[in-house]
Amino acid sequence: MKIGVTKRPAGGFAVTLGDHTVALDETGVKDLLLKVTQVLLPESPSIVGSTNLTLEFLNRLKAANDIGVQTFLRLADHKDLVALLKVAASDAAALDKLHRNMTPKARKVFAEDLDYAYKSGADVDALDAAVGRLWTAVREMERTGRISFGG
Repeated sequence: MKIGVTKRPAGGFAVTLGDHTVALDETGVKDLLLKVTQVLLPESPSIVGSTNLTLEFLNRLKAANDIGVQTFLRLADHKDLVALLKVAASDAAALDKLHRNMTPKARKVFAEDLDYAYKSGADVDALDAAVGRLWTAVREMERTGRISFGG
C-alpha cells in the first residue's frame, strides 16, 4: 500500500493511504501521529503528558509548596489523581513531588489503583481530560483561598 505525507503549497498537508488522499492541517497531522504512536507504543512516556496543558500543570505542581500539594491531594477527585500519577510517570520531579506529599498508605492505594486502571494501556485523551478537570479544581481551590498552587 502506498503511504505518503506531503506539504501542500496552499498550506496544510496531503496524507495518502493507497488510493485515498486526505487534506489535514498541522494539528490534524500531529493528532494522526499521536494516534499511530499510541497504537505502536501504548506505554511510551513521550506520549503521556505531551500536551501543553499537561506540561504546564506538571510545572505548576513542581513549583507548588508542600502544603498546597497536600491540600490538593486531599480535595481533588481520586480517579483524576490516578490519571495524574500516570502522566507524572514521565516526569521524575513531578512524580517525586506527589509521592513526597502522600502518606505511605495513600502511595500504596494509588499504586494499586494505577496498576488496575492502566493495565491495558493509557488513553491519552482521557488523561488530558483528567488533567483539564484537575486544572479546574485547582483554579477553584485557589479562587476560594484553599490552596496556593505554584503560581
